[in-house]
Amino acid sequence: MRLPCEPFHWQARPWASLALRASLGVARLTNYYEWVGRNQHFLGFQRAGRYQLPALLADVRRLPAGVTEVALHPSLADGFPYAQYQGYQELQTILQDEFLSHLQQAGVTLTSWHQCARGTGLYS
Repeated sequence: MRLPCEPFHWQARPWASLALRASLGVARLTNYYEWVGRNQHFLGFQRAGRYQLPALLADVRRLPAGVTEVALHPSLADGFPYAQYQGYQELQTILQDEFLSHLQQAGVTLTSWHQCARGTGLYS
């Protein structure tokens, strides 16, 4: 289950913020919330489609323990899937050697939803 639990300022994207917080509230009311495989933290809402290396590295340095979903939208051209997204910029950011080495130095373990669901990721 993907949970929208990134700390953010609602003024940046008020309607999207309201929708995400509502879905989180509904998820917490269900019996499945505590035992279903899910992320505990989320990054990417504030900078949706606009991540550059300095900001991404700064966010990785501040990651709390647990499973964090990082929402990126890399693409071969800017403007996809949404006009305001800079997907090519995000693609170039995550392909930089500095980013990958920073993940290793920070002790970040990459996993997948499949691994989390099967209990072979960091959280199940």
